[in-house]
Amino acid sequence: MSSIDDLRSTLERHADGLADHDLHVRPVAVRARVRAVRRRRRSVLGGVAAAVVAAAVATTLAVGADRSAPVADRTLAGHVAPASLTSLGYTYAFDRARQGDGRAVLDLPESERPRLLSWATEGTDDRVVLRAPGEEPRVLEADDFGDFTFVPPRSGGRFTLTGTGPVALAAYDLTDAVPAGATAYGVTFRDEVAGQRLAGVAIGDPGDADVAFVGSRDAGPIQVSYVCAGGPKGAWIHISQNGEQLVFGGGCDDPLFDPAGRGGYGSTLGRSDASDLTLRMWVTDGEHGPVVEDPDLRIGVAAYTPAPAVEKLAGTAVARTVEHDGHLWTLVDTTSNEPGARTLEVAGVDGRETLAVLAFGRTGRGVVRTLADGRPGAGTFAAGGSGSTEQLIPAGDHTVGLRATGARLRPDLRLGVARYVRAE
Repeated sequence: MSSIDDLRSTLERHADGLADHDLHVRPVAVRARVRAVRRRRRSVLGGVAAAVVAAAVATTLAVGADRSAPVADRTLAGHVAPASLTSLGYTYAFDRARQGDGRAVLDLPESERPRLLSWATEGTDDRVVLRAPGEEPRVLEADDFGDFTFVPPRSGGRFTLTGTGPVALAAYDLTDAVPAGATAYGVTFRDEVAGQRLAGVAIGDPGDADVAFVGSRDAGPIQVSYVCAGGPKGAWIHISQNGEQLVFGGGCDDPLFDPAGRGGYGSTLGRSDASDLTLRMWVTDGEHGPVVEDPDLRIGVAAYTPAPAVEKLAGTAVARTVEHDGHLWTLVDTTSNEPGARTLEVAGVDGRETLAVLAFGRTGRGVVRTLADGRPGAGTFAAGGSGSTEQLIPAGDHTVGLRATGARLRPDLRLGVARYVRAE
């Protein structure tokens, strides 16, 4: 997806769990008023109409007694696994586990709902290695059942945990408890996503193919998130802001879970439009066809006030907090390349797993590759604009970075790395 501000390439740890709409974002001036549309759902910025969404319940809701596994079933590798875990406001209940001497193997079927995986060791050595389908082995070190990793919707397969002595791997299923925000028909737009604040939202009834909300807010940037699920083959998504179409593209097969957590696109509300914002989303049969009529269709769109940027790093706004792998991370520092340097590498924060946001800009024509411990990493990007990606640095003596190559790179190309550690 392209954004109005910059073309931003995002390589997520769980990229397979994200929908690929092949969407396009059109940079336009935001001036015209949107015309009235049929089957529209409305809400006011800062509040949600009852016809559109239901009020969310607090995240402290306890898992029902029928969902709580007996303690005996949760006694694993000499420890009692918790009955439930929370991640970014969502609650997950213990579902299943496997244990073994030095190795535990857990098979998870694919699911439309996310899961969490937690682990424990019986001995004093908490260091383990987790192998997940399609990913590099991940070295983990935490108190027994004191940490977890996120398994996104539509993921599954064989997960293997190895360590010293008896080890255990436990899976947790998403419950029906929802975080504060706007919720309707299984779709939740959270009140806050890594410092971004929900400003307005519309969630359609099942089968609705055209929704919108109308309200007002100050001039400045906004972040737009959306969900489109259950649409027929050939469905085409459209999103407009004050009548100007900003997003269009084929595909309507998102997971319903946490659309704002998957990102969105950035836009700007000009001064002349600051008192009036209409955000509309509709789905058509093909790019120029009529509005879709399908009882299984589920759509929703929301606007967020972006979190204040701490600084710009190689053209990418650096936020104080980010979300990754089901956790909240907080900024430690940033590093930029020396003028003319085409390679930048940084180490992780001493003794801690570190999340690195790798950014590049003003590259000229060429290729930008990620680095892991000095060797080529998993990410490769066509240079020419600006972009960013995320990469975990294991605790210990490890590095990540970026390297730009090409005969027509700009002499003032920019590379930057922001380091984050877990906020919990």
